[in-house]
Amino acid sequence: MTDDRDDDAEQDAVGYGRPPKSGQFRKGQSGNPRGRPRKREVKQTWIEARYPTAEVLRAEAARMLTINDASGSQQVTTREAVARALALGAMRGGVLAQRTFFELQKAEDERFHQERKARFEFWEAYQERARTDIAAARKQGQPEPDRLPHPDDIELNYLRLEVRFLGAMDEESKLAEQQAQAFYRLGFEMAAYLDEDNCMPSEAVPEGRIGIYMTLHLLGRQHLPPRLRVSLDALEAEILSTSWKGMKAWGDDLERRCAVGNVPFVRARPKLRLPTRPMSKLGIRWAPGGAFPKRAVRKRRES
Repeated sequence: MTDDRDDDAEQDAVGYGRPPKSGQFRKGQSGNPRGRPRKREVKQTWIEARYPTAEVLRAEAARMLTINDASGSQQVTTREAVARALALGAMRGGVLAQRTFFELQKAEDERFHQERKARFEFWEAYQERARTDIAAARKQGQPEPDRLPHPDDIELNYLRLEVRFLGAMDEESKLAEQQAQAFYRLGFEMAAYLDEDNCMPSEAVPEGRIGIYMTLHLLGRQHLPPRLRVSLDALEAEILSTSWKGMKAWGDDLERRCAVGNVPFVRARPKLRLPTRPMSKLGIRWAPGGAFPKRAVRKRRES
């Protein structure tokens, strides 16, 4: 015969699989009154819904893998690992790998060629159309249409189907081009105004020397397309035609333009000689028949 107290103690024991009665669910009462939460639906995009396999392949192609080769351990994508395995298989003499490799290479070369051809034909047509519009405007005596890029700044290589741009492509680069053109002209005009001494290499002078303002002129020239570069003879002729009012008026105009361009201005004085610098120290090489003659500027008498 067992004691009733022992039975009660056994029923009240708490342990593994025996939670206290205060924490037990009551009969007829659910442990989750709100019910099981609904599974959140992941909305697929239009591409994922229509091309699910493509999305999986794209994700797998971007997965990072760790491979070991002669250069050590490195992280590559699955795409790179597969391409490397295909190339290695082709180099080891696998006929199927070699055939697949060359077929893929041929398809990629064809795609690249078609893209380059389409780009070349677009700019070829643009250049021809722009030149026709400019010629028509000149014939009618109207201002030339502002084209960016300018057709003369487009260089076409018909052998390689390459397009090279020599000038401004947008409004920002056009503004920089106009500033370079202003420095280009201002530098040469200041060199003429101050009668800078610039000389070519000779037996007496082993290397060419260049003045401060002529240096500014050449630096501006480097940032201009060929169509905007004017020969020194033409620039000097233009300066002579515009400086007929005299040195005083010429100097006042140059001082104003230098202030606008934040360029230091020096007033011309009798026997004033500004220092020159060796061209080699400025990173400028002398070319035969080059940038400026032995005496690029000459003194001008005040009228």
